[in-house]
Amino acid sequence: MIFIKTPSLAKAFTLSIAIVFIGLFSFETRAQESERDEAKAFAMEVVGYYFNQDCDAYYQALTDTLLRISGKEAVSKLNKKEKICSSVRKAIRIKEKSLEDYLNTYQVNLYNSEELEKKFNYSLPDFLGNNPSDYYFIGGFLKEGIPKTEQFIFDDMFSFMLRKIDGVWRIKAIN
Repeated sequence: MIFIKTPSLAKAFTLSIAIVFIGLFSFETRAQESERDEAKAFAMEVVGYYFNQDCDAYYQALTDTLLRISGKEAVSKLNKKEKICSSVRKAIRIKEKSLEDYLNTYQVNLYNSEELEKKFNYSLPDFLGNNPSDYYFIGGFLKEGIPKTEQFIFDDMFSFMLRKIDGVWRIKAIN
């Protein structure tokens, strides 16, 4: 235990400890924000694959074993490339629409599991093996004031779970 006899040294010591603690907290917060920014950038790359109909890039973004959130099962992507490519081609219903149109029409949201549960009152299935650094992209909801007649995406393709594996963001689960 450290005893400091003079009040000014005690205040300085306390202030130093507080600054170190705040600095560590700030560093952790920045790291979390940076990881979230990376995840969101990756999710937007995936959305770009739909508009460019870039099946190869989308296929590479998937983990070898995908978890299906709605079906509560794990499926291998191997030998399913054509089916996956078909889904990528169908993701944008009105082919004349652009990524800019998407950003002007739809909400782009990224949640960690805690935020997702709080926002939607939905507990994720245990089989997802929820990782604190997983993020869930939900980009199929229209922005406030946009009529349903403006929908132009297959919204299931705009809902997926991201996980950083060996330093690379990948799609780990799909709807």
